[in-house]
Amino acid sequence: MRPLLLVLWGLLVVAVDLKIEGFDLVVDLVGWALVARGLGTLAPRGTGFAVGAWAGVLGGLASVAELVPGAVPDTTTQVLGGLVLVAQTVVVVATCTGIARVLEHDAPVARRARRVRTAEIVVTVAVSGVAAVAALASVGSALLAPADLASWGLLGGGVLVAVGLVATFAVLIWFLVLLWSVRDRPELQPATPGLSVSVPPDRTDPPTAG
Repeated sequence: MRPLLLVLWGLLVVAVDLKIEGFDLVVDLVGWALVARGLGTLAPRGTGFAVGAWAGVLGGLASVAELVPGAVPDTTTQVLGGLVLVAQTVVVVATCTGIARVLEHDAPVARRARRVRTAEIVVTVAVSGVAAVAALASVGSALLAPADLASWGLLGGGVLVAVGLVATFAVLIWFLVLLWSVRDRPELQPATPGLSVSVPPDRTDPPTAG
């Protein structure tokens, strides 16, 4: 299967949350394994893909806790959930960086990859900030404000978090559409011995003499 298709299907597996009596029918660990495998095969094409592959490994390790519901304390589960979100953000940002570099000669595609990358960063920072403010506001409202004001504060924070989650999902869909659109590009296939595909050099590479 095409490497970017593995990433696409892996992220879909991670995004789908089907549970029966606490057990996840679609194990996120499988999805992260697909992400790490797909980006790992593209690592020779660019540093971005290598970083994304390691982020997939991090996401897989952080999702192991879901295999045994209730075995991990709630606080630890929240920390692991945060690591999963970080891993997903790094996968999107790093993969878009790799695509933009490898397909730099195709300006429209490279531009789209950079836009998806920017949107992912902006939405992640905004959602993280809103979630932190909402948590502090809920605590402050409960301690200092009357019950009715506290409930309004919780409601407002919940609405903002919900809007942020919708934005996060929208960016993820945009990213998956990008992966689908470039899945067959020869520059984004595993390196084959004896087959040369022109890929722009990494910007971090030292200039060659002459």
